[in-house]
Amino acid sequence: NVRSVGGMVAGDLRLPEALRNARAGYAVFREAVPRGALLRPLGNTLYWLPPLNTPQEDLDALARITTDAITAARSRMGW
Repeated sequence: NVRSVGGMVAGDLRLPEALRNARAGYAVFREAVPRGALLRPLGNTLYWLPPLNTPQEDLDALARITTDAITAARSRMGW
């Protein structure tokens, strides 16, 4: 479930039933920060808050970093 208002975007992580209470959002956050992206995890929902005037190439980099961070967190958590 991805939703947005203005420049704020939120997306829910889909987890297996056994991991519903895991801190997957925080795990993705921990993987994203060293890669150069700040995002906000609230439970298993990730929030991105880029300024409205962010260049497209920066948004593309944010999407790539987020994808890489999710992949790395999945490997660590086994989901």
